[in-house]
Amino acid sequence: MSETENPANRRSVKNIIVSPRQQLRYSFVLVIGSCVTLALFVGVLIFQINQTITTLGVAYNLDAEVIEAIQNSLNSALWMAMILAALSILSSLALSVRLSHKVYGPVVAIKRYLETLMAGNYQARLSLRQGDDLLDLRDALNQLAETLEKRHTR
Repeated sequence: MSETENPANRRSVKNIIVSPRQQLRYSFVLVIGSCVTLALFVGVLIFQINQTITTLGVAYNLDAEVIEAIQNSLNSALWMAMILAALSILSSLALSVRLSHKVYGPVVAIKRYLETLMAGNYQARLSLRQGDDLLDLRDALNQLAETLEKRHTR
């Protein structure tokens, strides 16, 4: 049975968060950064739009009703943009948790494996899922275990 067919190597929703504190911290940094950038962008956009409407009103002697209609139309568009931004933030949170799992999942497995080696079990081998990051480190640790096993079984 290959690694991808092994039921222990299948991902499920309940094991996506293997290191909650680190994964959520990583995710929130990404999401908060996105939120701050988005808020700054929207704030500058709203300011510039209001300045443009005021300038057009003065330059073309627009009625107050026309200016108000333009502002209402733009406000509706901004609300729609804010709703889409909120949905984008939620999807980026989900994506960042998923991506952080690709790093923290192997880190947790590697930590457990090192504890096994420190306990003297040199026959143990580290197994990571094919899609995980740090597969090169897995190979190096397994080579280390083979070397240790050869040295201690003489």
